[in-house]
Amino acid sequence: MPIEFLNDPDGQRYRDAYFDVYPGVWRHGDYVEFTETGGVIIYGRSDATLNPGGVRIGSAEIYAALETIRDISGSVAVGWTPPGQSDEIVVLFVVLRTGKELDENFEKKIKQAIRETCSPRHVPHHIFQISAVPVTRSGKTVELSVKAVLAGKAVSNRNALANPHVLDEVEEVRKRLVTLYS
Repeated sequence: MPIEFLNDPDGQRYRDAYFDVYPGVWRHGDYVEFTETGGVIIYGRSDATLNPGGVRIGSAEIYAALETIRDISGSVAVGWTPPGQSDEIVVLFVVLRTGKELDENFEKKIKQAIRETCSPRHVPHHIFQISAVPVTRSGKTVELSVKAVLAGKAVSNRNALANPHVLDEVEEVRKRLVTLYS
């Protein structure tokens, strides 16, 4: 467990990162199972789990599929439940290399790569271009913050982000999505 962050004299960024869900209790965000024999299985990030159609998918699987597309310089995949629906869908945000634009053909290329590398369940329902992947000052992608914005919830740790303006772009996407499903 880290004990502090650099350039965080009052410890607020540290508390926002690890103690925001359970005050006074450290939460690192990984799913962990303690076995009957005393072993530990670490499954990975709990905030990186998508659940379309009741099937658990790791966002890292989608990111790995996108590594084969050289014009994508970054991405963030999250689950979103459209208004009035109970099933989560996958929404993918991509950062493209300078001069590249997300169009219908490029979307098809992205979906095909994900389908071939992973499965049809992994294919996002929607893909949006953003200017950067939203990250903390230490460079960690903030999938939970993106998911919160899409759900219309406030993001409590915006001051811990290196590029909080990207969440404003996600908010614009949320408005478009809500309109699509209204």
